[in-house]
Order: sequence, then C-alpha cells, then structure tokens
Amino acid sequence: SCSFLRICKRSSDTWRSGTGGYGVVRVVKHRATGQLAAMKLISRRRGVGSRSNEECRSSSSGNATSKGLSTEGELLRMLDHVNVVGFIEEVPLATEIHLVMELCDGGSLSALLRTFGPLDLDAARWFTRNIVDALHYLHRHGIS
Repeated sequence: SCSFLRICKRSSDTWRSGTGGYGVVRVVKHRATGQLAAMKLISRRRGVGSRSNEECRSSSSGNATSKGLSTEGELLRMLDHVNVVGFIEEVPLATEIHLVMELCDGGSLSALLRTFGPLDLDAARWFTRNIVDALHYLHRHGIS
C-alpha cells in the first residue's frame, strides 16, 4: 500500500506535472507528513520491461543490467546524488507501477530559457557543472 495520496483527480490537469511516452507524473501528498512528491504512473502494457528500461541500462559489463536491475525503480533506488531525482517508494499494481520520487518543482531548463532568454555566463556555468556532475555520477554507476 502506498503511503502517498494523490491530491488531484485523474481527469484533472491541475496537478499534472508532466507526461511522457511511458507514463504520467502527478504531484502527490504523504498521508501522515504532508510531504509533496512526484508519482510517475507507468502502464505495465507500455513501459515496464520494454524500451524505456532498456534505455536506462548500459550495455557494458559490470553495469546495472548485469546486476539484475530491470526496472526504473530499481535503478533509482540504487542512486544517491544531489543532482539526480531521489527515489522514495515503488508501488506495483496489477495494471501499472507507481514510482514515488522527490518533487522537482523548479521547472525545466527549457522553460527557464523560454521565459528569461539566454543565460548569462555564470548561470550557464552553474547549470553545465551540475548537469555534467550528475552525468559523471550516472556513468560511474554503469548507467549511460
């Protein structure tokens, strides 16, 4: 049973954070603490054990695949880095899997650029340093 409660109705876009080819992300609230989080709903028919998971895994030896990690939730569970979304819990259901992750509600870099235009040099350095740091961490853990 999930300790998080959806704070929106499925049909409502009010709290929908985003969509992708393999699921919808919604904002949820912890039943006891009130902590907000992101819940990714992945259909078992379209995402689990298919292309999305293969893309998350590296093909070199000694990587996440060879350790038997087969789902996005298992990959997120093994990661701990300030610039990689934090894993909270995974709730497998009959027709879909719910991945609860930390809420990153600051918006996307592309939205920031659309709103404010080009970054100044210091801001560009900051974003680049953080992105490269996260990629380096993922690569060290066999995720490409």
